[in-house]
Amino acid sequence: MRLTIVGILFASIILAGCASQQPYQCNSNIKETSPTSRFNVNRIEGIAYDKETKLTWKICSEGQIYSYGHCAGAATEWTWGEAVKTFGDMGDSWRLPNSEELKSIVEKRCKSPAINMAVFRNAPPSFFWSASQDDKNPAKARYVSFFDGNSYFARKSAEYNIRLVRGEDPKVFEERRELASELISQSRLEELLIKEREAERNAIVRCGSKVSCDKIFSLTKTYITSIANKEIKVVSDNIIETYDPVEVGSIGMVARIMPGQDTSSEIRLSVSCTMFGSEILLKNLRSETEASEALRSKMMQTKIACLSKKISTYKSYHSFINEMNVE
Repeated sequence: MRLTIVGILFASIILAGCASQQPYQCNSNIKETSPTSRFNVNRIEGIAYDKETKLTWKICSEGQIYSYGHCAGAATEWTWGEAVKTFGDMGDSWRLPNSEELKSIVEKRCKSPAINMAVFRNAPPSFFWSASQDDKNPAKARYVSFFDGNSYFARKSAEYNIRLVRGEDPKVFEERRELASELISQSRLEELLIKEREAERNAIVRCGSKVSCDKIFSLTKTYITSIANKEIKVVSDNIIETYDPVEVGSIGMVARIMPGQDTSSEIRLSVSCTMFGSEILLKNLRSETEASEALRSKMMQTKIACLSKKISTYKSYHSFINEMNVE
């Protein structure tokens, strides 16, 4: 099979200083899979409408600047999570393509890059993320290599390029919405976990004498009695503990007097909140059925609600003690 090396359309497709980079090559004996005639190219806006798939593509990769029919500069790289969060919905329906959409612009007769360079100017011969995840491994997502035109799976922490698409597909839109919602929930959860640890530390009350500690501990009992969803089951000189809460979203508390430095002591409050399901159940929910997705969502939302309650409880305890413990 004879290979014909076509002229390099634009000098910028060659990576400067990289001698191992193969030049753009097209085999004229292979039928075109992404012919120029399939696209209506708008050179003013820098977009290309695919008449076959009804999708509109940005001519430039994200990070490149479109100017006078060319894509200037280098394409930026993103992890999959960053790409979904940043480009999940760019307005005017710009989004990450799924793997099938991204593969639809592969030009199989060409390599380095495997794309129609007459349409997609200055396209880098690199890896591009799709929005499609690996059903068997949630830590991976699919990307398309525009070195050879094939698609593969990679860990979501890898950093690849992005090309945005426009064109509504109800299924893709719903997947995109769910992904964005999941990322937002996860981000909110991580934020609340940090705030919970901070609120718990700030709620520690220090006392320098037994008289002072006894007074604050008595106030703590009053606070727990008024706030907790369960009655107190244990009271002693150094511990106050409620019964374990069982209803979803209910609050339980434990307060202890702990020895501090020198002769001082610390009163530490610990707040518990009953969540729907369990961490083990959440990790084992690998099925993509509608029921399991709903269960995962409910568990995530109740966990967020519980963390918010715990943070609020620590803060209100701190304020209560400061207001009531006035000499």
